[in-house]
Amino acid sequence: MVTSFLGDDKRYADGLVAVFIIRLCAVFMIKNLHAVVICAIDPAHDWKLTMLDLHYCEIRIQDGIACIYLNNPPVNALSEGLRNEIHAVLTHAATDHTIRALVFLTHDLPFSAGADIKEFSGPMKGKFFLDFYQAIEALDKPVIMGIRQYALGGGLEFCMMAHYRIAHRDARLGLPEVKLGLIPGGTGTMSLPRLVGVDAALSMAVSGQPVSAQSALEMGLIDAIAASDLESTCIEFAQKQLDKSEHQWLSPLHRPNPAVPSADYFQKKKAEYDAQFQGFKAPLRLLACIEASTSLPIDAGLRFEQTQFMELITGDDAAGMRYGFFAQRLASHVPGVRLDQALTISQVGVIGGGLMGAGISIALLMKGFSVVCVEADPERVAHCRTGIEQQVAKSVHAGKLTLSDSKSLLARLQVTQSIADVAQCDCVIEAVFEKMSLKLEIFKELDSLCAPHTILASNTSGLDLNTIAAATQRPEKVIGLHFFSPAHVMRLLEIVRGQVTSAETLATGLALAKQLKKIGVVVGVCPGFVGNRMIFKYFSQVVWLLLRGCKPQQIDHAVQQFGFAMGPCAMADMSGLDIWVHANPGERSLIHTLVEAGRCGQKTQAGFYDYTKGKKTPQPSSVADGLITDYARSSAIQPQSFTDAEIVKRLLCALIHEGLHILEEGIVSRASDIDTIYVHGYGFPIYRGGPMFYADQMGLSVLRDQLSHYRSEAEASWSEVPLLDEIIASGKPLHKFQVVSPEQKS
Repeated sequence: MVTSFLGDDKRYADGLVAVFIIRLCAVFMIKNLHAVVICAIDPAHDWKLTMLDLHYCEIRIQDGIACIYLNNPPVNALSEGLRNEIHAVLTHAATDHTIRALVFLTHDLPFSAGADIKEFSGPMKGKFFLDFYQAIEALDKPVIMGIRQYALGGGLEFCMMAHYRIAHRDARLGLPEVKLGLIPGGTGTMSLPRLVGVDAALSMAVSGQPVSAQSALEMGLIDAIAASDLESTCIEFAQKQLDKSEHQWLSPLHRPNPAVPSADYFQKKKAEYDAQFQGFKAPLRLLACIEASTSLPIDAGLRFEQTQFMELITGDDAAGMRYGFFAQRLASHVPGVRLDQALTISQVGVIGGGLMGAGISIALLMKGFSVVCVEADPERVAHCRTGIEQQVAKSVHAGKLTLSDSKSLLARLQVTQSIADVAQCDCVIEAVFEKMSLKLEIFKELDSLCAPHTILASNTSGLDLNTIAAATQRPEKVIGLHFFSPAHVMRLLEIVRGQVTSAETLATGLALAKQLKKIGVVVGVCPGFVGNRMIFKYFSQVVWLLLRGCKPQQIDHAVQQFGFAMGPCAMADMSGLDIWVHANPGERSLIHTLVEAGRCGQKTQAGFYDYTKGKKTPQPSSVADGLITDYARSSAIQPQSFTDAEIVKRLLCALIHEGLHILEEGIVSRASDIDTIYVHGYGFPIYRGGPMFYADQMGLSVLRDQLSHYRSEAEASWSEVPLLDEIIASGKPLHKFQVVSPEQKS
């Protein structure tokens, strides 16, 4: 994923979504680039730049060098007002003969994170990128960009139109449009490869990740780094350019077409992207644009870029990813809960130092918390500490931590055999085996040990939190914090609200998620909560398909073609088929047969697939296929044939069907919460929005008919959902559905 694709800086995250708006200018751009009118200025009139009445820009002139400070807090979003003023400065500077050079920079703000998110709701107005491009081309004086903090998306595209770029040493530069299902649509796919070369441009744009100033300098994206004073560095640089005997101000867009790395470069990249991105369109459109930058004249290349951009921005991928961003932000807004109610957490206890407990401990340590981790005996204490130290060492080796920071981090860790050592912690998270009797015993002991203000949390993946809370004298301070494995990597955190969990406790859970840079989604109590409850329904249909003749590799291939990174059979082998048996002890199924035959998945080198020792690559298994066939025969199930599309439809309908029941029961506040959980916790392709969003793309009436068909086959598995009829009757989309609580109704 995208995995954590919004960055750690909220301003950066805002800019990521905002950046796509500026590309809407394509709707209003004329097709012939040569026909763009810059400004009706009388060339005989000596305009003065200081005559401009500016609100978003400030101009200071020193020895003929005009410093233009962009000032649209907090992230210098390229709003209509700022865009218009930038264009006015450029066009007026062309006839102000006292101005010899222009430097665009900021005082303290970031250079720009892209466009203004507030312009979502109305038509785009004012000047756009092609206007900037034409205005800079008309200048006979150098334009220099001074980049502070970051230049992202449209902000970087504007910078790349200039003759020179200078970045502060701490600055970041990036084109994150792919993370919204888009490509840079403001000349970026034409300018970036001309600056850094085809391969580096493609890598940067497809990843969407920003690069450091030092990396930008090494790749040729910028011309210099300002170690301290950005303004003076830019002015000195401008003066040096003016002092040269020969003046030739060349925009990157008018450099020669970049060289192709090899004759078969684009052919190989296309094959690679077809396999890697599984139907996600933006990377392939980026590839096509960068290929065009190597062969087309600049005007034709820009027209090609606009065509590709327009097809993406009006398509499903971009719609799904924009929706996903807003769904993620919305998840932290819980009716009746305010983040300012949260208690301060500084020291956290973790009960259990196994895979989950150690991962939770690492996640906490990485974000500055002190951690007391409790294990059962000296051997396990040593094993836990060694495991954490090894993971921290990997982070140092990967450059994510300095050696000094790693020492400070480990100094905040205590691994102990004594549960009494968590008595002074502000929050204690239980992360032991999924056995209710064990958890009840631990919570009773914690309740007697810990201070009255301490919040007690369980990492249970589906046990009844209300039963756990009832074992204490502080049920209002009991909460579920369901981390996903590996806990220090996965961004999703299901925050489980019990019947009497207080608003203060819930606010503290949400604040903790925010501090950990995780996506916290509040869910109610039910078996499996949201994610696992839905995955059980999904997997039951995988078994249904297997028993009717589908091979594990066919199911996995179909699901991966839809966009999942891993198919359900390979995923089950990775997590362990015995986990399924443990979660469904009273329900005899095919999985029990496989486990009884010693086929627990990767851990036994045999599950739905066979595995070679030390390797995780699944291989088709005649033994597993035979066990499946025998089970189907003994159950008198007749084989059928299914297309990949039919497989995907059935599995998605299983997710949607269970999601509708979850909404009907009020387990989550809104449909978008389900989508956030599935995108960030279960690998649902982010560009498809999530199962509930995808239901709207299927068409809710089509969905209802399909569910009715499945119900005719197996009524018990596909029970009716009256809520679906209500939503269809309302005429509103499913993904915008919100649960109305009794308190809200009154």
